[in-house]
Amino acid sequence: MRIIRLPNVKTIRAEVIRDRLPPGTRRIVCLSCGNATRALEGVIKGVPVIKLDSESPVSARRELSAQEIQTYFGPESFNATSGYLPLDLTAEIGQRLMAYIPELLEGDRLYVPCGSGETIAALSNYIPLARMTAVSALYPPIEAMGPLYRWLAANMKTVNVGRVNSVAEALRLAARGKGFALCWE
Repeated sequence: MRIIRLPNVKTIRAEVIRDRLPPGTRRIVCLSCGNATRALEGVIKGVPVIKLDSESPVSARRELSAQEIQTYFGPESFNATSGYLPLDLTAEIGQRLMAYIPELLEGDRLYVPCGSGETIAALSNYIPLARMTAVSALYPPIEAMGPLYRWLAANMKTVNVGRVNSVAEALRLAARGKGFALCWE
């Protein structure tokens, strides 16, 4: 298995959100394991990020739709929860990621770490789902309940390696030495 090391995908994602944030947005709401909210806070200045993650005093028992975010947090709120971004933002994330991925040859498979499924959805604008395998440890488990993850699981090859110590270990278990594996810090 060949490893493709990417910059932090959550940072790339936060940069796309920053660059395309709708005018008048007064707050960003994000249900996350913590990685997405930390990236948003590091990249976006001047708009507060409301964290619904394991480190914050406020949490959610399930993911919230954009409509629910606006109902609970106000109409000027942007839902930055992974797996809930508008399609044009997801496609732009994929375009930025493709700058780091070499051309896949016939028979090559891309093994992609998968939480909400957003990274795979972003890449699917450029690489057919049939050429990718979603590698998941399903942590945190709430992500498996999201609609994007459920759709991907029904339409592509997925491998759940259970709880592992690292993304690299999960990818090694899934790929068994074949294809490319995406990895980021």
